Amino acid sequence: MTFHEIYLMIFTLITSSKDFEMKALIISSIALFSSAVMAMPAVGDSASYTITADGQTLTQKIQLTAFNPSTNTFTQLETTTFQGQTQQETSSVAASDLMSDAQADYILSKCTSAEIGGTLERITTPAGTFNTCAVTDETGSAKLNVGKVPFGLVA
Repeated sequence: MTFHEIYLMIFTLITSSKDFEMKALIISSIALFSSAVMAMPAVGDSASYTITADGQTLTQKIQLTAFNPSTNTFTQLETTTFQGQTQQETSSVAASDLMSDAQADYILSKCTSAEIGGTLERITTPAGTFNTCAVTDETGSAKLNVGKVPFGLVA
């Protein structure tokens, strides 16, 4: 049974049920089911970053706002604020260019291997606490924390 078939079945149950408690149970099941099947990337994914350097603060929010199945691309909206000025830019991004759940799982599972060469870290941010793979560049001057979050970066 496909996701679409399951969705239609549940929708039919909700709309045909006269029993409030049954509707509540079905809706609760949908919430649990949808959180289990939602995967990155997906429309609605967003990430916000705040970077402070030399007394200057830059904030950036990235959102996936639409998906075109015929081209397998997402519409991505980037909103950047720096020195009181806000700019927005919309671009088209291939789904294959965005981190998937499977890619994040692979990086986390192989983090300490020679292939990845990272260290496992648990990072707490305003959005929550995440398991990450910390990877530094060749010079050791830049570090990225990759996790199972939209766009793959935990900061």
